[in-house]
Amino acid sequence: MVSEEEGRLSNPAQRRLSKATVDDLVRDYVAGSSIDSLAAEIGVNRTTIISHLDRPRPRTPEVRSEDD
Repeated sequence: MVSEEEGRLSNPAQRRLSKATVDDLVRDYVAGSSIDSLAAEIGVNRTTIISHLDRPRPRTPEVRSEDD
């Protein structure tokens, strides 16, 4: 049996991102922030950022295009 001290990865606690945090990260990403910088700033794995960016979200007036 391998202990965590011998190199086995631990299972970190999951932390839910608030709607405001997700809204901020989407806004910052659209404004040009990188996935890696957003992940470091929020303190989550980059795959968490990617999964939030890939999720469908309601369109708001400030992100609607002129074609709408």
